[in-house]
Amino acid sequence: MIKSAPTGTYCNDCKAEFGNFDTKTQTWTFSDKCVPIATIITVSVTIKSKGATRAYCNYHKRQAETWPDGKGGFVHWSLEDQLAAAKDLESPVMINV
Repeated sequence: MIKSAPTGTYCNDCKAEFGNFDTKTQTWTFSDKCVPIATIITVSVTIKSKGATRAYCNYHKRQAETWPDGKGGFVHWSLEDQLAAAKDLESPVMINV
């Protein structure tokens, strides 16, 4: 499931790539290279992930949707389709349990 990110939510990838967490003030600071505000949140619906969430800014959303095609180019695979594929892969496993 994909939903809009609440105001003030930071992108997970920006935090990992550009952020520094100050333990004294309990706040994040970022380099000037990014705008860390998330625009969407993905919520995994698979049993294995148990509702894990990830927040994405527009830049990192585009990165997550761009996959190599094996021929030197790239293919677009939307986050909606990726979540659906993960759910579909898990369905046969659950039927056999």
